[in-house]
Amino acid sequence: MGVLYQYFRVRDDEAAVALMVMTGGGPVVQHGDESVVDAIDAKGIDPPSLLGQLVAVAANVEWTVELIEEELIWQIGLREDPEYEGPWVSRLGDPARDTLAAIAEESIDNLATEWAAQAESWGGAGADVLRPLVADLMGLARRAGEAGEHLYCWSCL
Repeated sequence: MGVLYQYFRVRDDEAAVALMVMTGGGPVVQHGDESVVDAIDAKGIDPPSLLGQLVAVAANVEWTVELIEEELIWQIGLREDPEYEGPWVSRLGDPARDTLAAIAEESIDNLATEWAAQAESWGGAGADVLRPLVADLMGLARRAGEAGEHLYCWSCL
């Protein structure tokens, strides 16, 4: 089993850490019978590589691993522990949020197709699988921007 990634929105790092305390470390998409935060399950879509490729396609720029700013904000002390398998929470830079939020609904099909073409290099999913994820990420980013919130990524092995 690979690394799991879930993206969510909250106002700040303090709220993200409080969410981790409340959920016992997550996951955040579904905790018990109820969702506790606006979040999406992105399976194996990591911020720097795969989400970064979507942001690059959406912004029409070249992808680099540094394209999405990411800062670890929870379980910082365990960053260097090779035995620790998560969970972790990182804050994504607002430029990534804003790029995702700016995706036009009519361009989702084309973006999913372009992203899938890039994803072939990592053995990823086709456009039909990525299309709803693009829409979900766009929606989450829009709601975060409108509320003055940031995007966060929960991950765990």
